[in-house]
Amino acid sequence: MNNVVISFNERELTLLSDAILTMIENAGQAQRLVCDTESQKAIDIHIKELQALNRKLCTTGIR
Repeated sequence: MNNVVISFNERELTLLSDAILTMIENAGQAQRLVCDTESQKAIDIHIKELQALNRKLCTTGIR
């Protein structure tokens, strides 16, 4: 995979992190609304991907 270098200021990084955290929260709410385990597993995978993305954003960008 190729890395792309993009420069964001602190405010932009904070906005991106806040957006990802909102997506995680919304996915958690959706997970509580579905009953079948396959949907819950798919949402759980999505939440873990978003959490990893937010960790990456925070550790590499926000100081």
